[in-house]
Amino acid sequence: FAAVRTRLRNQGLFCQWLPLYQLDLPTLRLITRSFLQVFPDAQLLLCHNSVESPILGLVGRMNGAAYPTNLLATRAGNPAPEVLGRVNLADDFQILGSFIADADQLRRFAGPGPLNTDDLPLVQFIAPRFTYSLPEPPASRLFALLEKIGPADPALWLSSPSDSTLGRLRDFARARDLFLHALAFPEGPDQLKGLHQSALASTDFADAYMYLISRVLPAVARENPALAHSLLADLAGAHPDRPQAPAILRQWSDRPQK
Repeated sequence: FAAVRTRLRNQGLFCQWLPLYQLDLPTLRLITRSFLQVFPDAQLLLCHNSVESPILGLVGRMNGAAYPTNLLATRAGNPAPEVLGRVNLADDFQILGSFIADADQLRRFAGPGPLNTDDLPLVQFIAPRFTYSLPEPPASRLFALLEKIGPADPALWLSSPSDSTLGRLRDFARARDLFLHALAFPEGPDQLKGLHQSALASTDFADAYMYLISRVLPAVARENPALAHSLLADLAGAHPDRPQAPAILRQWSDRPQK
């Protein structure tokens, strides 16, 4: 981490990829504690909204100033490159909405303890032991982490955000958490209810919307066409800028009646 910091420019940024599905929380605390020694303004991102393979990103910067609300245009240009859209990073909310902890939250989570250093590489010995044990499912560690760090407050790390922007980011976080908890249920009514709530909770969070359309509603339509039609109508109403739900509804309406 120290070597990386010496190579960053003033506006430079470094992200440490962390596979939570291969880490226990004590190891994550150790890594976070070591990261904060070098990047005291660090932040934590949830980079993959999955309960089976959750991925985190520890972000460190030379300049710990607040982020602009138009972060994507500032760093990537406007409009954003097409490649970002293909990985669901086409607007600022997809990036800013992935932050789950600021530096103070990380310090409370990491707590006191040893550091991972070149002459005492604790992670090198601890992580394999955990990987080859029989740990609890990754979902339980993800939910425990989210509960321990508490909700992130975007007002603390954004530069002059409007009330509208803050509201949308908080809706995004709520929708993300509803989505993750829904995925922890087996396929069935409880999962469907959670996905539906997530899809309606935010106009910016797209994962539940796309998961419903691509993986859930085709099966629902075979068993209960009226329910599937009602859910699609809800999705179309909640996300008027997304084309998938209206297109499917038009496709269904064009089918010949039996």
